[in-house]
This record gives sequence, structure tokens and C-alpha cells, in this order.
Amino acid sequence: MSKGSKSVMLLTTVVLLVVLLVGCGGTDKLTVNQVNIVADLLPDGDLYVEELFTYTVSGEYDSISRFMDNFGDANIEFFEAYVPPVDRELGNFGYQSLERYPVTLRWRRGSYFIDVQAKDESRQVYYRYRLDKEAVKYDDRGELDWSLLKDNDKEHQNVSVTLRIRQPVQEPVIVYAYDRSGGLLRRLPNEYPDTKTSFCRRGIMCG
Repeated sequence: MSKGSKSVMLLTTVVLLVVLLVGCGGTDKLTVNQVNIVADLLPDGDLYVEELFTYTVSGEYDSISRFMDNFGDANIEFFEAYVPPVDRELGNFGYQSLERYPVTLRWRRGSYFIDVQAKDESRQVYYRYRLDKEAVKYDDRGELDWSLLKDNDKEHQNVSVTLRIRQPVQEPVIVYAYDRSGGLLRRLPNEYPDTKTSFCRRGIMCG
């Protein structure tokens, strides 16, 4: 066999190997089916957040990422991930009898990576974290400008958000919700009659 034939066979083998590797790695998919968020606005302006993500895993994953816009200078005091308990509701999970997932911050990606072994299944992950001084206090009012699920690379469906203010409020609370993705915002039954809410979508005036 000539040297030229050997080179052609070697090149063909390498190309075939690359094609096989690409084909094997393209079948895994992670879908976010539902996100439930309960956030507590604390008297010192901090925001304590609990989230319950429901994922559908197609293929096999050994970790799930949660983008938090943390490139080393974020105001995140802590970030934790757990297996959600089945005997309690979000917002009342507490700290007892929870199984914790190992979490690693990769600040170059601004993301936390959670060690979750999953294969062709539905999996829920419970996140909780605290944001330092997320709200600002003025003499006559307070203001919370909070962007959730910001710059995330995954499509999120069925997102619900509950904000609880953990101090007495003398004046009516005014809430503006803005969806940058152009999705659908739905007003739920108002449990707080003194709260005024406006919804906005991308490219549409608030109303």
C-alpha cells in the first residue's frame, strides 16, 4: 500500500470518528416545563427567593445549570439546590429533612452547576438564594427592580411568581411586570385589593 493510500484511509477514519461523536452528542435535550417562584422582600431590602423548576430530560445529564448572571460581582449572598420535599408546598419547605445537591459556581459563565443525575425522565430541583440589598429605600417609598430568569439560554414555560412583603405597608403597592421575551402574561385573582398591577410585553405599552 502506498503512502498516499495510507493518508487517505487515515483521513477517512478521522472524519468518520468525528461524525460519530457529533451524532452521539446531539440527542440530549433539557426542557424547562414549569417554574414556580416565591420571593420574600425583607425589611432590610434583601430578597429571599425560593424556586421550583420542573425539567424534562431527554437523553442523559450529570449536571443542570442555573444561569444567575453571576460573573464574580453579583449580590448573591448564597445559592443552594435541593431535592424538593413532597410533604410541603413551595414557600414553606423550611430546612428540615432536605437532601442537598452539590453546587459549583462557574463565574466565567455566570452560572451555577448542580450535580443531578438524570436520564429520560422528569426531574424537579428546588433552588433558594438571597440577594443583598435588591430593594432600595427612599424617604417616601421603596423600590424593587428585579429581573428574574434574566438572559437565560433555555425557554421557560408556565412561570408563576409570588412576591411577599415581610413588613407592614402603609401605602398601596404598585407592580409592573414586563416580559422581554414577548410571551403571554396572565393576571391571577388578586388576593391583595390594595395592589395595583400593570403587565407589559415586549413592544407593547403597559396597561
